[in-house]
Amino acid sequence: YWGRANWIIHMMDIKYQPLIPFVLVLWHFLCDWVYQSHEEAVNKSLNPKIRTWHCVKYTVPFLPLLWVFGLSYVQLYVSAVILFVTHFFIDSYVPVVFWARYLRRAPELIQDIGRKSTLPPDLIKVVNRAAIKKNMRDMFNTPLGAVLLITMDQFFHICCLLPIMIMIQSNQ
Repeated sequence: YWGRANWIIHMMDIKYQPLIPFVLVLWHFLCDWVYQSHEEAVNKSLNPKIRTWHCVKYTVPFLPLLWVFGLSYVQLYVSAVILFVTHFFIDSYVPVVFWARYLRRAPELIQDIGRKSTLPPDLIKVVNRAAIKKNMRDMFNTPLGAVLLITMDQFFHICCLLPIMIMIQSNQ
């Protein structure tokens, strides 16, 4: 069968199958970083419009590669949804803040203003949210903090490639 670009997959010997995750991760880095402007990198976590545009520019270049790997049109659609939705959520930095605050217990992020405050509960949430944003910036400005936050961000992104890797492997 020489239809589509499946001949690449048919030419692939079983010994090359382990390269598929490497190719997807490499493609992830290219799509995530090469097409991202400085403005997007700085503002995407706070601006859903900028984050949406970044996620579109991230997802679309994956589709030809996944098509070459032999995914059906339904699998391409499912992959596009997985890539876009997970990338949008991760780039909001909610998972990274959760990790830094509750799992890593970064000192910059575990302080709560509301415990001994006379402020109303709604205002405490706003103050805490603003404090978390400021403290995330402070944490990011330390050498270790920047490495940890970027590493966890990329770890979450790469984990989201797993269902796509499984779809590709199941087609072989």
